[in-house]
Amino acid sequence: MKFRYFLLMPVLIVVGAAFSYGQSCFEADIGGPATPWTNLNFNNNVSNFQFVIASDRTGKMRAGVFADAVRKINLLEPEFVICVGDLIEGYTEDANELELQWSEFQEIVSRLETPFFHVAGNHDVSNALMLEAWRERFGPSYYHFVYKDVLFLCLNTESGGRNHEKGRISDEQFDYFREVLDKHRQARWTLVFLHKPVWEYEDPSWDRFEQLLADRRYTVFAGHEHQYAITVRGGRRYIRLATTGGGSLLKGPTVGTFDHIVWVTMTDKGPRLANLMLDGIHDENVTPYAIAAMAKTIKKKLDAGEIVEFEPVKVSGDVFTGAKTEMKISNFVPFPMKVSGRFTHGPLVSVRPEAVEVTVLPLLGKVIDIEVVAEKGVRVEHLQGIDFEGLISYEFAGRGPVDAKVSAEIAIHRQEKEGPAKNE
Repeated sequence: MKFRYFLLMPVLIVVGAAFSYGQSCFEADIGGPATPWTNLNFNNNVSNFQFVIASDRTGKMRAGVFADAVRKINLLEPEFVICVGDLIEGYTEDANELELQWSEFQEIVSRLETPFFHVAGNHDVSNALMLEAWRERFGPSYYHFVYKDVLFLCLNTESGGRNHEKGRISDEQFDYFREVLDKHRQARWTLVFLHKPVWEYEDPSWDRFEQLLADRRYTVFAGHEHQYAITVRGGRRYIRLATTGGGSLLKGPTVGTFDHIVWVTMTDKGPRLANLMLDGIHDENVTPYAIAAMAKTIKKKLDAGEIVEFEPVKVSGDVFTGAKTEMKISNFVPFPMKVSGRFTHGPLVSVRPEAVEVTVLPLLGKVIDIEVVAEKGVRVEHLQGIDFEGLISYEFAGRGPVDAKVSAEIAIHRQEKEGPAKNE
């Protein structure tokens, strides 16, 4: 197989952007009964608010995922973030190791542009040393707060230590939260955050705690299992989150294993949830204009059949035994282009090479010699075109591969008398 290069004309790309920002109050100079909007019932209730829930970071942690979540949370500008626990790998009695783990985690969280609320998980407070380290950094391992008349309860399911692998709500917490709930009977909603979904483990401590909530509107959030699931108990939603970097099979929403954050909008009807997949959150540069322009060029050239082209095979006489042609591949953008594919043909002929896999440099072309052979000779009227089906792919400045299907045909037809034959 012989390669030859040829130069393409460079593609001119103009990058530009324009932004405008509207006023905070609605104004328009359109009057009359007909208007280009449906209504003016703006969704701007001052008692509503938005916050983010993050889930397990550790338990076979995948490096960089939680830090990526922090960066993407900043794009959303929630009012605050709360995590349902397992913030460090933990499970250590080495004070120096514990210090390193917490320092690394707190450095990541320091990049948040909004408050962060901690909830203790089994990886965080699984022994006396770790519990004391938590208290030194964050104070109590269970607590509450009120925001815009919504009561937040943050529990510690590890109060029984590792002797209670399924989690437990201690008597001390029960007494504490009973007083809190009595004090805030008029809260418009109660949100409960805990690491282990104790309600799934048939633990009597949860059944007892649940009775404290029975006469109010509430929603419960947990993590630990690294798999999303939602259930309803007594008319209330109980939501077990997937992961934000913790160990996961990552099989997707169908089976509940994915990396996400939960965007919560608190309304008078309760929390409204949007599960945001981390790989679906991007900043404004998700598709720079320059790359979008190149993608448009690629599509145009594909539609015109100009990326992969073949010189037609012309046959003189009645019998075809073989011929050579050229495969011309053109890369019209300033990034390398990979081309791979195979030839499809009938039993009467063969193609050499049967498959192609090459890289074409930016704004260049490549020519590959192709040979079509009929070992026993084939009458011209029995010949059919030979199809090439392949894939082109680009790596746009480290943004990951972008690919598209490409197809072309080696046309075979009889040579006109006045033209030179290519038949061998």
